[in-house]
Amino acid sequence: MKKLILIKVLIFLQFCIYGQNNWPQIINTKSGASITIYQPHPEELNGNHLKVRSAISVKKNMNIDPVFGAIWADVMITVDRDSRTASLESVNITEVRFPEDLSPEESESLKELIEETAPTWDLVIYLDEIIATIEKDQELIRPDYDNSPPEIVYVDHESILVLIDGDPIYNKQKDLNIEIITNTPFLIFKDLDNNQFYLYGEKFWFSSASLFGEWKELSSLPKKIASIDKEIKKQENQNEKEVKVFKTTPKIIIKTNPAELISSNGPASFSNIQGTNLLYMDNSGDNVFMNIEDQYYYTVLSGRWYRSKKLDGTWEFIESDALPKDFSAIPEGSEKDNVLANVAGTVAAEEALLDAQIPQTAKVNRKEATCNVEYDGKPKFEQIKGTSLSFAVNTSATVIRDNKGFYAVENGVWFLAMILKVHGLWLQTDRKKLRKYLLITQPIM
Repeated sequence: MKKLILIKVLIFLQFCIYGQNNWPQIINTKSGASITIYQPHPEELNGNHLKVRSAISVKKNMNIDPVFGAIWADVMITVDRDSRTASLESVNITEVRFPEDLSPEESESLKELIEETAPTWDLVIYLDEIIATIEKDQELIRPDYDNSPPEIVYVDHESILVLIDGDPIYNKQKDLNIEIITNTPFLIFKDLDNNQFYLYGEKFWFSSASLFGEWKELSSLPKKIASIDKEIKKQENQNEKEVKVFKTTPKIIIKTNPAELISSNGPASFSNIQGTNLLYMDNSGDNVFMNIEDQYYYTVLSGRWYRSKKLDGTWEFIESDALPKDFSAIPEGSEKDNVLANVAGTVAAEEALLDAQIPQTAKVNRKEATCNVEYDGKPKFEQIKGTSLSFAVNTSATVIRDNKGFYAVENGVWFLAMILKVHGLWLQTDRKKLRKYLLITQPIM
């Protein structure tokens, strides 16, 4: 009965108040707790079977921060096609999710609070609005992604992959007489005094006569490099930066195109995964598999699967639901069960999908939060394919532009710089008026 009450609240809020745009809805309880229900979304309608989901937050009292979660439900409806409305026959809550850092007792307490305190509502469900919402969502979950594989480089020794975004862009530093490459996350520069290139990565210093030549570790640091190294070490200690620990001096691999690195400690070695026709590379920290049946190598990188007939050959993208069936048979608790979240149809994949729906929040002090964007020269923007947005290409920050202003994200916090055009001139918007609901950084001119 408690579950029925809760889902009636969700369905009512979605369809009975559809045109009022008064989300979120807050339910106050007799115990002093409050439940906030954010606009629910119908996910699927098959005949009279409806699936819905909604984000929620719960505050046990007014003096504590809300806990965010998500809820899913299956609903059976009876349809009146003349009026294009439906009534509820049965409701089943299929999932209630809260963050993993909550204890099982805290999660269960919040679930019980939700189910116990939601009041009863009279419901009117409008079929056209359900269908329109589902169709819109289906369009959004079928984006036109470019799944062209990156260049996948396999090596059997410890290496560092250094990515440069296109042709190197140099910025001269007159005080040190060096040219720094700005379109890479690594520190790479050319010393104009001796025409040598220097690279810093994972606490190692390397030098080379040419950018794409052979890089060798520096056994001792020249005076100029030592002064730069001192500043780097100081910043690393302040930021408590973690670096990868190598057993030997790593090799440097430089690429100017999208690329990924997979490596093994010596020649590739494989072990069998129990109950399957899969082998996994057991002397590698990467997820690399050999499928005995089709004799393909498989690897998963950033959630996407690729396969190749040779480790050092050409790799091709493969959808997760097209993987050999043995991938879904990898046993829980086995050496490579971590990839199950990326295998379509597995319990782990479903768990990962559900967990991704839980809103993640953090406190932000609007008075102290700042965002400073530095450009290499005048800001340059390029169009984002398939959108009306463009992004800045000559800054290490993430800056997006649309026809209303500029958006930047710093440490997970979004900032907005708005400009207005009056009589042909660009003017800064009123910061005081805007500060009440968003963070403002200086306009990008």
